[in-house]
Amino acid sequence: MTVSNPSAPASSGTELHAHDLLVYMPKQQASDLHLKPMRPPLCAFRGKLVPVKSDPLKPADLEKMLLPLLSRGQKEKFEALQSVDFGYGVPGVARFRANVYMQRGTVGAVFRRIPSTCRRSKRSIFPTPSAISPRFPDGLVLVHRPDRLRQIDGRWRQ
Repeated sequence: MTVSNPSAPASSGTELHAHDLLVYMPKQQASDLHLKPMRPPLCAFRGKLVPVKSDPLKPADLEKMLLPLLSRGQKEKFEALQSVDFGYGVPGVARFRANVYMQRGTVGAVFRRIPSTCRRSKRSIFPTPSAISPRFPDGLVLVHRPDRLRQIDGRWRQ
């Protein structure tokens, strides 16, 4: 599969904003967004990182773009540990898991888009709802894992 370099999202002026990039990701079906200094933004398409057609991000611009996304507590954790994980949502677009980190004295970040719907696996160990309902027409079926079990050597044990 070949993926062409997508054009950068349109933003006001020449400066890219994190919000613009995060809105742009789902439209392009990208799973991840990597923001590194002195490189253009990178989007992951089916496991391949593809640069977005834009200018490389300067360290000062990255700091100005990323640090406002953090709460006060997250900023304190970032300053102490030089890395912070958090969730970030863009209303009406998607939710993201994010990691903002300090590497070689500059700020960088990775965002992963969280799908709003779960993909159904053909190899699921759980039956489909339509297979359950004829057997249990008047009730609630709970599927859960027994308490106090842990996995040891690939098997569940008490």
